[in-house]
Amino acid sequence: MDLVKTDDYPEKAASFFYAGYNCAQATALAFAEFFDLKTTDVQKAMAGFGGGFSGRRETCGAISAMVYILGLAHGDYDPNDNDKKTVFYELVRSAIEDFEKKFGTTICKNLLEEYDINPQKNPQVRDEAYYRSRPCALFIKKAARLIAENLQRKELA
Repeated sequence: MDLVKTDDYPEKAASFFYAGYNCAQATALAFAEFFDLKTTDVQKAMAGFGGGFSGRRETCGAISAMVYILGLAHGDYDPNDNDKKTVFYELVRSAIEDFEKKFGTTICKNLLEEYDINPQKNPQVRDEAYYRSRPCALFIKKAARLIAENLQRKELA
């Protein structure tokens, strides 16, 4: 694995979003190559997490992807090792809290409403007007930056 360049991943994640992928897919796909994962597998694995769990507008898909990627990086502990499990949970909670400090919430519905978006349950047509009105790239970039910073710290440790 190459040394993580933290500035590359937020833009890479946003580019996946602007190509039509949902927030969870876009965030996770930015790291597929780093973990030597097939993009089609990541796309399928994260498909249902977009729209805050398939349009339920619950946890932001970028957060779900962040937890998934942090799991790939740090989740290889023995399932009976509660100390290592606790360290992992603390790491994930810390990343989520950093996101929450920036945006005030991790809930998709609330994030969108802060930008005067009326959340819909079903996917909407991705066109210029959609992307111009959606704040989702901000959330995706923040989640990708938090992941990249974590991976960089891990590599430097």
